[in-house]
Amino acid sequence: AFGSCSLCLRQLFVVPSAVVRCAFGSCSLCLRQLFVVPSAVVRCAFGSCSLRLRQLFVAPSAVVRCAFGSCSLRLRQLFVVPSAVVRCAFGSCSLRLRQLFVTPSAVVRCAFGSCSLRLRQLFVAPSAVVRCAFGSCSL
Repeated sequence: AFGSCSLCLRQLFVVPSAVVRCAFGSCSLCLRQLFVVPSAVVRCAFGSCSLRLRQLFVAPSAVVRCAFGSCSLRLRQLFVVPSAVVRCAFGSCSLRLRQLFVTPSAVVRCAFGSCSLRLRQLFVAPSAVVRCAFGSCSL
């Protein structure tokens, strides 16, 4: 559970035993790297301004790579290949990642709650099927 403002999540490692090891830095909540193994469930609640998700890796069955920029949160591209590799390029400010769930079956559920685009749910299954439900404004 994260608070708000001036928090940088440098690295988050989750092992099969559901042990979370985090190294924190400072300022503007930057999630640098997130590694999740199939047998671990990750539940995270973020609550701060200007979140920049640099890279998101979900191993070994699925690799998710995301790059966020800044201003008005526009989902530029979302590619999903059979190998479960997702590459996204975002361009928005003040993104708040509410919850991130990663289950052993490689299902990712994300709820985003801020500013000009609300990505309600993002499901990524092992079969590389992506189902998204979007809220409002300029997707």
